[in-house]
Amino acid sequence: VDPVLPEDDEKYGYIYPATFLGHDGLAGAFFTAQAIVGGPPVETEGSDFEGRYFFSNFPREAQIYYSMVEDLMNATTMGPPESLTLAPIYNAKLRYYASDAAYAANTPTGTYEFFNTVQNLLEDDPNHNENLGPNLDRTDLRIGQGIYGELLFISKRVGTIYVVKNSLPETTAKPDV
Repeated sequence: VDPVLPEDDEKYGYIYPATFLGHDGLAGAFFTAQAIVGGPPVETEGSDFEGRYFFSNFPREAQIYYSMVEDLMNATTMGPPESLTLAPIYNAKLRYYASDAAYAANTPTGTYEFFNTVQNLLEDDPNHNENLGPNLDRTDLRIGQGIYGELLFISKRVGTIYVVKNSLPETTAKPDV
């Protein structure tokens, strides 16, 4: 936290962020991926991701980050600068299955791949990379939630919705669609 913050912001009711994601580069320089997008917190009991809040630097490479909701709620966001605290931010890796059959098999023989960013996934996936066109540097990621509480990653750039399969407990009944 910047030590030159005003000491009296609390009397004005100013609330500082519970966490923040900085930009690389010098102040005033042109930055890529300046915008951050977030979705709803995962509240589905029994989910692998229960209690996490996912967010991303959405316009460009779409690195996925998360913080624990409890840490965000417990961050000190008001008071003198030396008392402020931030929730930790973690990097998430994407484990991508090209089909539901590969997801169901989930064998260690290479039925899935790990990606650091949504952009890497889109560039590597032959089902989607022909739709990227000339602007390969954009993903325009959005984060949403399905009707059962499942986490959704939506690439506006290629018009694809990715369902985060392990954002629901295994016992969740889903209709045949």
